[in-house]
Amino acid sequence: MKYYLQDESEPIAYVISGKGQGASMKAARGAKGYSGRKFICGPIPLLWMCKAVSLPKCGIVVALLISYCRGLERSDRFKLRPARLREFGIGRSSGSRGILALEEAGLIRVVDRHRGRAPLIEVLNWESSFTAELSASSGPIENIQVY
Repeated sequence: MKYYLQDESEPIAYVISGKGQGASMKAARGAKGYSGRKFICGPIPLLWMCKAVSLPKCGIVVALLISYCRGLERSDRFKLRPARLREFGIGRSSGSRGILALEEAGLIRVVDRHRGRAPLIEVLNWESSFTAELSASSGPIENIQVY
């Protein structure tokens, strides 16, 4: 089975391995370590992600993208560029709706928003939700509702 990101002519192995159009899933899996592959840098606080999962679909996808960009930039503040949105298969309007949903949920704050420019995003409650998880992790995680 092949998985596609944005365009059916571009298999995920092509995007992951960074190789030409002849790249296959086997070629992407054969590389040692993570060189050439993309991944979301963790740990991701579960409480932060649980809040994001309760949002509409565009909010969830943008939350995953923000987690990915946060790992790349190694900072809680970064510009969410249109190229990153396209990389995840997110359109401009869906990206804007997702950013707005995350902002209303109190997970991010848009520091700088100008017409025609990439918004400057600040991730909120990342460290505080992570420390809250650690202090509450004496037993199994409770009160998480799965639908």
